[in-house]
Amino acid sequence: MRLLILHHDRANLRRVETHYIFGLCPHWQQQGIEIVHHAGCANLPPADVVLLHVDLSVVPDRFERALRAYPRVWNRACVDIRKRSLPDRGLMVSAPGDYAGPVIVKTDLNCGAGPERVLFRKLKWTWDPKELWQNFRATRAPEGRDYPIYSSAASVPAAVWRDRTRVVERFLPEREGDSYVVRWAYFCGARQMAFRSVSAKPVVRWSAGDLEEPIPIPAAVSAYRERIGLDYGKIDYVEHEGRPLILDVNKTVGGPGFSERHSRLTAELAPGLAEWFAS
Repeated sequence: MRLLILHHDRANLRRVETHYIFGLCPHWQQQGIEIVHHAGCANLPPADVVLLHVDLSVVPDRFERALRAYPRVWNRACVDIRKRSLPDRGLMVSAPGDYAGPVIVKTDLNCGAGPERVLFRKLKWTWDPKELWQNFRATRAPEGRDYPIYSSAASVPAAVWRDRTRVVERFLPEREGDSYVVRWAYFCGARQMAFRSVSAKPVVRWSAGDLEEPIPIPAAVSAYRERIGLDYGKIDYVEHEGRPLILDVNKTVGGPGFSERHSRLTAELAPGLAEWFAS
């Protein structure tokens, strides 16, 4: 089997510590899978499976057009993971008077719009105007991923409501005593695995807690994965009042994938490609 991993034209393929996919590749090669990394849409090589690995919240249309000739494409349908675009999460607040409980303000784009901001400095001005505009708008988003929490929607500054680069969501955390919990569900073809992280901070980052023992993935989270077409990636969620609430979706998982911390996850997920291909 030959796997083509398709990146953005300006992706730095030498920085293997930035994305988890590079940690999976050695496992796939040990299984006899040939790995080909390719940046951009021009001169695409033949492949049995393509993994669309463009680290942007919205994948440019030209990638979808370039992949029409390939019958098996991972994440073909998952090309827009903006928070406003993700269906049926039930967290969005549209106006100050819509919700009286605590709210959190995030960037609409994934990962604080960091990938878009980095890419904008490398763009070619000969590219499609829509693609240029999308990445320019990302540079207008607030810097960083410090998501402020307010006691109510009415407390959110007026400038936030006018800013389309940000979203206001209900803050419905999962608690364990005085700590906060976030669950991370990873998917790779036919395989899936989840962990939870516990932190004293209300906004839980992967680095803030430790990977704990694996936890079962609720059927509703697996069904959500199928609905959005996430063949490879990660879904962040919490369990609130007995049901899972989807926080974020990531189709280009960050992190090295080489560390001891990742070893159990990588060993579990790696066979998912061949199993999916054989099914």
